[in-house]
This record gives sequence, C-alpha cells and structure tokens, in this order.
Amino acid sequence: MKYFVVQMTCNEGRAQDVMIHAGEHIKWMLENIPKGMFVAAGPFINEQGAFDDGLCIVKAESKEALEEVLKTDPFYTMGIRNFTIRQWDYHVDEFGYRIDFPPHLAEQWGVTPTPTKMRLSSSVA
Repeated sequence: MKYFVVQMTCNEGRAQDVMIHAGEHIKWMLENIPKGMFVAAGPFINEQGAFDDGLCIVKAESKEALEEVLKTDPFYTMGIRNFTIRQWDYHVDEFGYRIDFPPHLAEQWGVTPTPTKMRLSSSVA
C-alpha cells in the first residue's frame, strides 16, 4: 500500500454548494470508510466558518486506483470539487516518529534505517 495526500478544491463559484450537498458526500464517505483507505480526512473552514476545500490522507495500491474511487464522490460528480493527488511518505504522527527510511537514503542522511516501522516516543530528539 502507498500513502497519498488528496487536496480537494472547490471549483469556481461552487464553495457554497459544499454545505448544501454535504449529506451526499458524507454518505459516500461512510460507504468508503470501512474499506480502510482513509487515514484522515476533513474539510477546511473558511473565514465565514463554513466548509469549502478539503484534504485527506489515504492508503491505496496506486494513484489510478485511488482516482477511480475519488471520481465517485458526489462533490466530484456534481462538479463542486476537483482533486489533486500526491504520493506521500509520512515520518511524524501523533505517536511520535515513524522511522522507515530506505537504506540508501538513511545512509545519505546519516540516520539508522529500520527494517520495520518503529514508533519512538516524542521525547526522543
């Protein structure tokens, strides 16, 4: 599995439609959450306190497989939002550091590679 960050951006003049059609989008999310692809997801809040653009971190086999799923989101099918997908490799989360560097990069960066994902306490500097 690969990790991806998805930036969902409102199309011109459609930001107000996010609040109007949020129910359809939430139902779509609830159908897809059990598939285990979403690591984190949520909307941005604009100056007026309403939701508009969004961001999610997901796991998928490929960018193409992820695109297939995202193209079924009602916000996309109704023309409210578009999305940009970027592959991502995270190293820090709320549990501390996630160390899993490829050996060749670890050597270049002067850090110790680990063969498995390892959590370090946040007190480690």
